[in-house]
Formats: sequence, C-alpha cells, structure tokens
Amino acid sequence: DAAPRLRLGAPPSGEHAIAMMRLLCQAQSTEAQESVLAAWEKLSADDEKVLCDEMSRTGIADQHFRASAQKRPGGPAILVYYSPQLVRSLTPDSASQALAILAEVYRRSRKLWPLTPLERLDDDARTVTVRIDQIKELKLEDIRAVYSDGNSWLLYKRNEREARERERE
Repeated sequence: DAAPRLRLGAPPSGEHAIAMMRLLCQAQSTEAQESVLAAWEKLSADDEKVLCDEMSRTGIADQHFRASAQKRPGGPAILVYYSPQLVRSLTPDSASQALAILAEVYRRSRKLWPLTPLERLDDDARTVTVRIDQIKELKLEDIRAVYSDGNSWLLYKRNEREARERERE
C-alpha cells in the first residue's frame, strides 16, 4: 500500500513559519492540518501576529529561528499546555475558532506576564505554563455555552510560573 499523499504543499516560510509548523504538528491528521491551513488564511491580522510572535519564542536568550525572525524578543516564553488537544478537538469543523481561541489565550497570558528582556529574567522564569485543562476537549458549542449561562472563561495566575483557565460563574 502506498502512503497517503499530503496536500499541504511546501514547508511554511516567512514570519508565520514556526507558528504554522507547530500548529500543523498539533493538528496531526491530514484533514485537520488542511483545515488549519485554510483557517490561517482567514485569521485577523492581530491574531496572526500574536500566534507568530508567541509560538516562536523559546525562552532561551539569543536563540532565534532562521525561518521566523523574532521582531520583539523577550520572554517569558508561554507554553499553552493542552494546546494540541484543543486544536484537535476543534478541527476540522471549527479550525478558525480554534486559532482565534489559542491567540486569545496567548494574548491574555502576555498580560499576566508582560514581555521582558530575557537577560532580566532568572533562568527558571524564562518559560511559563498556561494550562487549558477545562476547554481542551470541549466542542465550540460547549465553550460558547458558558457565556449564554451568564458566565465567562477566566485565565488566572496561580504563581510566577503557571496560570490556568476556569469557568467564572
């Protein structure tokens, strides 16, 4: 049997290369990956910038990807724990919303940990973990249902190295 042919095209290049490669790895299946590619084309400029900036941070001083030069270096790098599960649970049907939600998680996380020159951060503070345990496997309708009940999603800082989301009632 011949292996299935991927229809993803050439490897990404340019400012979005690292974010796109990471998102495609998270999506895993060809169908989900194709939906991520299509959703990327519909992203707002702001969401695209957030994903490009945040997904290319490493938390290591002077480490840069040739494929995606960092325009605003600094840290800490944000690890969105369970991001792959969120991407897989919302693709292919809600890929655009998956990327928008992920961008918002990064955006809110950056408010909790403002961009700081890496040399001013202790080694153990150069990466933070943001856990999205509660929404990782939910369908879009379930994520949105929280709002129709008069509640909201809240990202809160547990300590200097970790944050998590929760439903705010």
